Amino acid sequence: MRQQAYLGWLIYLMQPTTKRGRKMSFQSWLENFGLLEKKTKEERVEDVEKMKRKSLEIAQKIVEMDQKKK
Repeated sequence: MRQQAYLGWLIYLMQPTTKRGRKMSFQSWLENFGLLEKKTKEERVEDVEKMKRKSLEIAQKIVEMDQKKK
């Protein structure tokens, strides 16, 4: 369903706009069709923090792997 929603969103983006010209983001598009749950601002901040921790863990593993090769 998300692939069809993506194609629909691309077609939506090609439509002429009004003077305001604001288009809906893909996330909003999915939320409107019930294909994605709306997240509160707190959940988004939590997601960013989780991604940040995961990125730092991956970076640390890369550093450790580089040190083992030497």
